[in-house]
Amino acid sequence: MTNQTNEKQEERESSRACAALLAGVGLGVMVGAAVALLWAPKSGSETQADLKETTAKLKERADELVEKAKESGKRFVKHRESEIEQALAAGQQATAEKKKELEEELGIS
Repeated sequence: MTNQTNEKQEERESSRACAALLAGVGLGVMVGAAVALLWAPKSGSETQADLKETTAKLKERADELVEKAKESGKRFVKHRESEIEQALAAGQQATAEKKKELEEELGIS
């Protein structure tokens, strides 16, 4: 039981670390792009066009990261769902076996 708890805790920590990394990368990209645009020696219309283009790219990248996070979440839930089903099946089997033992001890058929 302790081994499973440790594994689950490690998986949660790993998921949190992955999410934090993705958030940090996304934030870094956005800040870097904004700074680069603001420091670039361009006219107002050129800067506006660059901002629009960069905003579109950032939105696209954010959408990709959201999709990756969704897929990762779905895989995590599916994995846990399988574990829960296995635990329930094992519990039902153990209950049936114990019931049979008790019935035999008590002479009940």
